Amino acid sequence: MSFRSEINGLRAIAVAAVVLFHFRFTWASGGFTGVDVFFVISGYLMTKIICSRLANDTFSIWTFYKDRARRIVPALIGLCAFVLVFGYLFVEPITYAQIGKHALAALTFVSNVVFYRESGYFDARSDSKWLLHTWSLSAEWQFYMVYPLILVLIRMVGRLRRWQRPILWAGFLLSLATCILATPILPQASFFLLPTRAWEMLAGGLVFLHLEGRPIGAGRARVLELAGLGAIAVAVLTFDGTMPWPSYRALLPVLGACLVIAARRPNALWSSNLPVQAVGRWSYAIYIWHWPIVVGFAYFDLPQNRPAMLALLVGLLAGWAGLSRIASRHRPAVRPSGWTTAGIGGAGFAATALLAGLVFLGHGLPARVPGETSRFAELEAARNDGDYPRSCGGLDNFGALRPCRLGSGDGPKVLVIGDSHAEMMYARFADDGHRMPRERLEFITANGCSPVPTVGRTTSIRCDVFAEKALAQAETGGYARVVLASIWTPYFVPPLPGTMPSVDRTCFIVGERCLTEAAPDIFEGRVDAAFARLEDRLRAIRQQGTEVVLVLPFPRMKDDLTLEIAKRIFRGSSIADLHTIDRAGFETRNAAMEARLRTLARRVAAQVVDPVASLCGPETCPALDARGYPLYRDSNHFRATAIRTDRFRFLDGIADL
Repeated sequence: MSFRSEINGLRAIAVAAVVLFHFRFTWASGGFTGVDVFFVISGYLMTKIICSRLANDTFSIWTFYKDRARRIVPALIGLCAFVLVFGYLFVEPITYAQIGKHALAALTFVSNVVFYRESGYFDARSDSKWLLHTWSLSAEWQFYMVYPLILVLIRMVGRLRRWQRPILWAGFLLSLATCILATPILPQASFFLLPTRAWEMLAGGLVFLHLEGRPIGAGRARVLELAGLGAIAVAVLTFDGTMPWPSYRALLPVLGACLVIAARRPNALWSSNLPVQAVGRWSYAIYIWHWPIVVGFAYFDLPQNRPAMLALLVGLLAGWAGLSRIASRHRPAVRPSGWTTAGIGGAGFAATALLAGLVFLGHGLPARVPGETSRFAELEAARNDGDYPRSCGGLDNFGALRPCRLGSGDGPKVLVIGDSHAEMMYARFADDGHRMPRERLEFITANGCSPVPTVGRTTSIRCDVFAEKALAQAETGGYARVVLASIWTPYFVPPLPGTMPSVDRTCFIVGERCLTEAAPDIFEGRVDAAFARLEDRLRAIRQQGTEVVLVLPFPRMKDDLTLEIAKRIFRGSSIADLHTIDRAGFETRNAAMEARLRTLARRVAAQVVDPVASLCGPETCPALDARGYPLYRDSNHFRATAIRTDRFRFLDGIADL
């Protein structure tokens, strides 16, 4: 297959966009679209390879798989091995166990499924997952496994040959429709999984099937190329991570990549120069090595110095190139057979996978720090100490609420509405020792969603839909008391000026649009409007004779407590400053929201529950118990065992009618 410099240049654009986005260059806020460009290129090249060989009766599916593995797997093994060795030396067991799990998933090309299943409010931040970027390799490999089988089947069944294009168009349209429909409802699934990404690769394949070999005029080719580059540039420069993705917006970079490929201008000035070709040739290596740098800077709390990050990336690439050159110089004079090469590669794969499995199943190898195995085990237990049923919360695939109910008596009913902070209260009443015998409790919650109407999240389920349905349920009049509990404050803090907006942030529903306004005055106005809407809904609930209770914010830490303790134990540092939370500092950060909630309570004649008053002393709030064990799962969620202790007796009044 002839080399096409403009496709290599397209790779350079794609990987540069992704790196600039992850290194947080604000002007490349849509750089994540580079992955979509990669998918188009992959679909085009795979279709060309398969169809050309099928036409010449030289296609072998095993050769195809072997070629793909030869291109992808060695570098992936090198990446996973490097991260595992690095983690052994410098990463504490909690995160190291996660690295082992994700390395196994990456090596078996199911990491996109694993990351999808992990996605949620209690999941770690994306910049703490060292191998998160391998999701795209997994999706691409899954496409490689299925796609040639479909094309071979079409060719084998004579009647289907004439329908090859319509069949692929049907697959393209079905995948695209699924993507557009699923993104607002199941955003994580749409982002990570193949069924909602396949259309991007099929788009490249359709370019080959329709346009390969057809002459195209020089003038028309320039127009197509310019339009394609312009579409990609618009996506990179104007899109941002707050947009639901991929959805219909991904059509722009996908179309742009298709147009550049269709133009077939290998001698174009933008792509045929040495720097662009070099970046294109190294695009795969750049892609797989840049993300651990992003995570490393975040993990070690280093300032995000972009020149330093770029220099480190160049250094890693140079080291990788040096190792590759040494290996090539020391190749035996007699070239090894295919079986020998496969055996060496298989041994490397097996060794890396075995190490990853040992790390994962060995809980991050806590024995690396002598005498601290039990403390690491307790920290791991703390992170998993929650008992809200997975069958509850949020909306189901049909948009219906998924409530959790407690109590079998026929007494008054209490409805608790909120986010994960409402969910953590569940532990107080789920335990037989604390369950209220007469009352029936119903929890309607959604992780990461405030109970305020018209307020959404850019990467979550439709939080505004959840809030509307939850409040509508409260308005049915079937409850003696309605309780609203939430983390509150973080939802309503505008992004800092001049910074790239967070991928997961608050948006406000205006008509059919979810607006992510960053200007503080406009942002505050939208918050006022949202709480005015909440006030109207709560007043309607009160008019039915239903009591309303507002739970103010629970005390929380700035950092993930269990992870921070693990880091310090691993490094031999003191945790003395993690024993308590500065009450004055916390109250200062939450003063505006507390004032807003207390004003709302006065206007609708609601009761107020202040956790800080019960959980904190005059100056501090404890973060560890008397044994020195953490009371929190992370930075803001209390452990279920802590919720059940007498310190949380103040919550009993919520259900005590």
